[in-house]
Amino acid sequence: MSASEVSNKKGICNDFLNWCARQAWDWLHVLRVSETTTPKEMGRNFRRWIREVEQEDGTLSFRWIRLIPVECEESMRESFVLVGGLSSGESWYWSKRWKALNGDDSHAAISYSSRRKGMRLKDALAELLDDSNFDVQMQFGARHIRRRRTLRVDEDGLPLDKKLRRNLNP
Repeated sequence: MSASEVSNKKGICNDFLNWCARQAWDWLHVLRVSETTTPKEMGRNFRRWIREVEQEDGTLSFRWIRLIPVECEESMRESFVLVGGLSSGESWYWSKRWKALNGDDSHAAISYSSRRKGMRLKDALAELLDDSNFDVQMQFGARHIRRRRTLRVDEDGLPLDKKLRRNLNP
């Protein structure tokens, strides 16, 4: 790869991160799965998880971007997802739901939340991606929403809806 190609790649990545940072996102999650989970299973569980987020809490402006590192061996077990256009902006339940879908060895950590003061999205993204190559998947606009689009939770961050509570313990 020539020096100009490297410079161009860095410029494109930096422009993309700047664009992401200018958008209104509710949160950024780091999604991890166990070593025994195949990439196909992770993809299937991600699609199920993000569809549930959209159906239960998405508004008409629902959107997400999934960033998947491609250079390291761990890339098959880790991805980052930006989610915006939520009614409640709650993230705790969705972290627990990821773990319920993927088993005890999985993990979903919040790296950015619009609700936390002083957090800067570009800094969080730059630290996570750290000049690595990544694949990008995205969706802009709601595809599946319900009439009631607000995830209502109690003081512990658990959904009031009994079906959603049961989803934490499949």
